[in-house]
Amino acid sequence: MPSSSSAVELWSEQLLHNRLPRWHELPEIELYMDQVVLLVEKYLGLYMPGDEKFITAAMINNYVKNRLLPPPNKKRYGREHLARLISLCLLKQALPIADIRALLSGADENSLPQMYDRLCDGQEKAFAFAVKACRENPEMLTGSAALNMALLACASKTMSQRMLEAAPAEPEAK
Repeated sequence: MPSSSSAVELWSEQLLHNRLPRWHELPEIELYMDQVVLLVEKYLGLYMPGDEKFITAAMINNYVKNRLLPPPNKKRYGREHLARLISLCLLKQALPIADIRALLSGADENSLPQMYDRLCDGQEKAFAFAVKACRENPEMLTGSAALNMALLACASKTMSQRMLEAAPAEPEAK
């Protein structure tokens, strides 16, 4: 990448060496809301744009209210909550909540660890792909590099939504 984008290059290098916590690396103990917010911010800070808050206590309460997260156990949140919150924060950058609900609805107590670890692997590979695409295709960095990446994001979002529409509907759990 050109030297004029040294901040982006530094961030890109950090992305390539950063690793999201896998299921077995998430805390085994239950945490209170403030601890959850701080931990999710720590895990995802490098992946989220700008200074905008991507996770707040109000958001978590809203996710519980809308059944995107199970209710806390005596105001404490466990691994399942953390995995689902990390997934939600990453996916909401590209997909509407309804699509995220569809993607995560099949993950139950037994399958969530594998689904979450696959999501972490996929997110890391996606960022590595984007960094590699910029390095191998200098034309991506001509004109407005931010515009080119935004257009790639739009194309990826549209493709993922079409794939979700084409996927067979799973029966709702009762």
